[in-house]
Amino acid sequence: MKRSNKYFYSAVTLITVIAILLRYHYSLTQDLWIDEAMVLEIVQENDWKQLALVEHWDKSHPPLLYFYTKALLNFFSNDNKIALRALSLVFGGLATIPLMYYLKKTTSSLAVSFVGGILFAINPTVTVNSFSLRPYGVAIFLFLVFLVVTRKFDFNREPKLLSWQLIFINFLIVLSFFWDYSTIWFIIPFGVLLIFKVKNIEKIIAWFWLSILCLITWMPIFIGNFSEISLLNSYANNTSLFDFLNGIFGLNFLTHLNQSQSFYIIYGSYIAITIGLLCLLFIQKNKTILLYALLPILVAVSFSFFYNKIICSKTLYHVSGFHSHGHFDTGNKQKNFATLSSTLIHIFVLYLKL
Repeated sequence: MKRSNKYFYSAVTLITVIAILLRYHYSLTQDLWIDEAMVLEIVQENDWKQLALVEHWDKSHPPLLYFYTKALLNFFSNDNKIALRALSLVFGGLATIPLMYYLKKTTSSLAVSFVGGILFAINPTVTVNSFSLRPYGVAIFLFLVFLVVTRKFDFNREPKLLSWQLIFINFLIVLSFFWDYSTIWFIIPFGVLLIFKVKNIEKIIAWFWLSILCLITWMPIFIGNFSEISLLNSYANNTSLFDFLNGIFGLNFLTHLNQSQSFYIIYGSYIAITIGLLCLLFIQKNKTILLYALLPILVAVSFSFFYNKIICSKTLYHVSGFHSHGHFDTGNKQKNFATLSSTLIHIFVLYLKL
């Protein structure tokens, strides 16, 4: 094994182990946060029929999360935070291990076996809030199942409509998205990759007609969720990138660290390791793949600058979710680090050679 490969796999293993330990620690020590409490309140105030018709759930979370929570409350009390987080805890932590091993065995690629570890460790929606009521771990598990199912598919072949493969693939995509919006960061890179490799839009549509139809139908609500909730709340604090940097460099590492400072250290370590992984991949691959992987970051930076400079008439570049007092906004962490995880997702999906 090349030295760069050895360092690469060692780094991936390290961040995966650290991430698992952090998640189990946070899941045992953190109280239910405001978003979880809001979901519980909506679920408790509505029966099954009312829950399907209530008008405000679509601006916060997709419908399956509420039905899933309603089912959980039939077995556990609403103050049993461990039980409410158990599904994400088990699937996001333990169930990824055999899937990673199976991917390695069936693809004969060590890199593939670490896909689950990367998604699990760097995914932007799980680190701070650990295993929360929102099923981030389940979403990652479903994506790994998707990779297992499609690992040997030839998407250039003519798809057979209503075949079990086509129905199952579409079912996994739809289930993931309607359970948790953050899976869009798994779906988009895969779709872009297929377009790049298959180079036949008609076949892509034929393979994913069901999921495309569902996503298009749901898109107004999906866009409304992020534009009405995330964007407005995200920039309401009027905090600049310089405030964020001052918060980092103002930390006193020689004294006892508070929770907010610990979050900065954790994320800073993840970012540093990620940059190192990208450099190692760049050594092994070519500039085209690196550019493709960095595309989401360029898009996110451009959008953030446009929103603050043009729409909000801000003179400083803002980063959503960071506050001057050093607390990470858990409600908007998805926007902050989505590009970080999607970069790694891009690269590792390319490794799969789908």
